[in-house]
Amino acid sequence: MTHHMLFQEEPENFKPNAEVVGCYCEHDGRILMVHRNDSAGTEDAWGLPAGHVERGEVLEEALCRELFEELGWRVSAEQCAYIGKVFVRRDEDWIFHIYRLTLDTEPTVTLNEENKHYAWVTPQEALGMKLVPHGADCIRMYYPEEM
Repeated sequence: MTHHMLFQEEPENFKPNAEVVGCYCEHDGRILMVHRNDSAGTEDAWGLPAGHVERGEVLEEALCRELFEELGWRVSAEQCAYIGKVFVRRDEDWIFHIYRLTLDTEPTVTLNEENKHYAWVTPQEALGMKLVPHGADCIRMYYPEEM
C-alpha cells in the first residue's frame, strides 16, 4: 500500500513531476463524481473529473480538455473558478489544482473509457463513497460548511 500525504502548504524538498487539474462541477447543491475504471490507476474509486496537465498546456486549457474528454462538455476557462491547490506526496510529488464550475442546468454527461459511472451527490454523500486517495480530504477542505 502506497502512503499518501496531502499538504495545503508546499512541504520541504517538494519536487513535483506532474500537475493535475480537477473540477467540482456543481448543480443544485450537488457535485459530479465519476467512478474510475480499474485501469485508470485509481483503485476503482470515485473522484472529480480530473487529469494531468500536458507539457506546454496552461492549467485552464488542461481543465477544459479534461472536461471535454471525460464528460463531453465544452466549457470555457472563464466559466471555471480556480479555488486552490494541494500538494500531494505519493510515490512521486505532484500538485493538484482544483476548480469549481457552477451549472444552472444539469448537463448531459457522456463518459469516456476512463470512467464507468457518474453520480450527482451532495458533498456529504460523496464522503460515503469509495473515493480516490485524498478525495475526502479535499471535499472537507472545500466544503467545510457541509460537514
